[in-house]
Amino acid sequence: MRIRAITCVAVWAMIAFGPDASSTSAATTSTPASAAAGLPAANAPIFDPKARDFLERLDADAASLIAVKFHGRWSIMDTLAREQLQQMYGRQTIEGLQPALAYLEIYGNAGQYLDKPLIYVKDANLRQVLAQALPDGWRERFMASGWPAASVFRKR
Repeated sequence: MRIRAITCVAVWAMIAFGPDASSTSAATTSTPASAAAGLPAANAPIFDPKARDFLERLDADAASLIAVKFHGRWSIMDTLAREQLQQMYGRQTIEGLQPALAYLEIYGNAGQYLDKPLIYVKDANLRQVLAQALPDGWRERFMASGWPAASVFRKR
């Protein structure tokens, strides 16, 4: 696990700070939480504007072609990213970003995305059960979309 994390960080650094990369750094700050409930806004974008700007400056083709081994199978980063995003988010892209870049950003900065609606719950019955644990502002959105934020399930 540690080697995989180190490899991911090394790959991210090569893409971000390689010869064609911009000199800007990735500053990812979470979206401010809704003041009343201490929760993130239900309609907030997933990627912070600064992080999105940084990601859009990277060479998505280079990131997509990186060879990776995941669960004993070799593939390119684009394939792994699409498969993982499909399983997690229910779609192969997030907010129009290249899958490899979105996946590397979420994987590399996982703590920044706890307040973001990234985990898709397809089953309507499971949604009803989980919705009972959500605050009012999130319950309706979750039932309609299937995307909660992990942080809304924490005990308060």
